[in-house]
Amino acid sequence: MLWMARYRLMMFGCMVAIAAHANDAFAQEDARFARWLDNIRAKALEAGISPVVVEDALTGLEPDEEVLRLDRKQPEKKITFTRYVENTVNPRRIAKGRQMMAEYKDELERIGDQYGVQPKYIVALWAIESDFGNNKGNFSVVQSVATLAYDGRRAEFFTKELIATLRLLEAEKMRSDELTGSWAGAMGDCQFMPSTFLNSAVDGNGDGHRDIWNSPPDIFASIANYLHGLKWNPKHEWGRAVVLPDDFKVSEADIKVAKPARHWHARGLQYGRTDDTLNDSGPVPETDQPLYAIYPGAEDEGAVLVTNNFQALLQWNRSRYFATSVGMLADAIGE
Repeated sequence: MLWMARYRLMMFGCMVAIAAHANDAFAQEDARFARWLDNIRAKALEAGISPVVVEDALTGLEPDEEVLRLDRKQPEKKITFTRYVENTVNPRRIAKGRQMMAEYKDELERIGDQYGVQPKYIVALWAIESDFGNNKGNFSVVQSVATLAYDGRRAEFFTKELIATLRLLEAEKMRSDELTGSWAGAMGDCQFMPSTFLNSAVDGNGDGHRDIWNSPPDIFASIANYLHGLKWNPKHEWGRAVVLPDDFKVSEADIKVAKPARHWHARGLQYGRTDDTLNDSGPVPETDQPLYAIYPGAEDEGAVLVTNNFQALLQWNRSRYFATSVGMLADAIGE
């Protein structure tokens, strides 16, 4: 059985070689990450961030394999607009939204007046972004954005977000282990990225902190301030569903080209759909207000006529599904 002993010895040697190669690869990757982290540390210090904050956030940091797995996960079959709305603008969420409108009526009205945003849109965004705070995420924001910055696919974007995260920690006097969010770094009830937090988060209750995780006044004011910065117009709504004339051409629907309401009136567009109980039907008014005709989803799922406020929602999230659902949920919640 000499040949068997030689075979076992050969296989053992192969396994040792494979293990040694793997260990060497891991060591090289660890060294590469350490060099990258040193570069980030230098950038942060050069940007004027406190060494104490930098060391707290970056010491012992390692890439998060779960974040990478989620980032690389193949997208599922695209959901239809109709199904998206069914999932997003559902009876439970509408009822909860109305409850929150009543519970925080005074706070929402005060903040809405201050920033020029109707309260129902504040609540609708709160609902869709985090389900009223039930889906905030529990990933380490520092680890998530660092992992995605190091991974390289969107390195420039997430490197900026990592520096913004460190600035946030310093400004809010937070420890890195206190800062949690989604796997991609979106934070709190309004799911702000760190840079958005720095630019738009607001201390709504005057306690000296911008707490978008636990403080309703801060959450509401931050949402309203962000919309205000996107040029939200409190005199207008988001848009309305329309019935198109038979001779309407697909090319007439263009999110980049607004035409006055009187143009759409002349084209025969009618507000409301047979399955739309949220809007009264009737002709588009003959005014000069600029409006865009668009299909949120497939052509057979209906069209909407939207205002510049819809453009603001698209800057919040580039998805037409999202922007339309925010508007529909706001309509369902009420004034």
